[in-house]
Amino acid sequence: MRLADVLDTCTVKTVTVATEVSLAEAARALHRDDAAAIIVENGRLRGILTAGDILRFLSLVTSPMLAWQGPVTAALSEGVEIATPEEPISRAILKMTAAGRDYLPIAAVEGIVVVSLCRLLLTENAQLHGEVQHLQTYIDALHDAPND
Repeated sequence: MRLADVLDTCTVKTVTVATEVSLAEAARALHRDDAAAIIVENGRLRGILTAGDILRFLSLVTSPMLAWQGPVTAALSEGVEIATPEEPISRAILKMTAAGRDYLPIAAVEGIVVVSLCRLLLTENAQLHGEVQHLQTYIDALHDAPND
């Protein structure tokens, strides 16, 4: 199954935040809209910011009060990879887990959308469960068939 097949159910709400915004302003936007933030610089994706990213960042700095007033880019992880809608879900899950990320940006027709690892795992699990049920039905039918 491809990412394009599950964008309707696996995307999360996002807000767009410019790189010059403070971490505190970005956190307010995340909280207000219950979303992940897409951080853009000169019209290009610079990264994704989530509540988890903010917590990790603040736990590592020596002065959290100063960090709140600093630029949102300080809390961003480096090397955000953008996936395509044609990418298989399993490959996206592997990318996310290898990078330790809970969210992945997708270059969709309507622009950048963000998918959640949790939602992708639930979708993949449901698909695999359906395949197992189908195989079990097939095996049961073979078992019930007369021996030739």
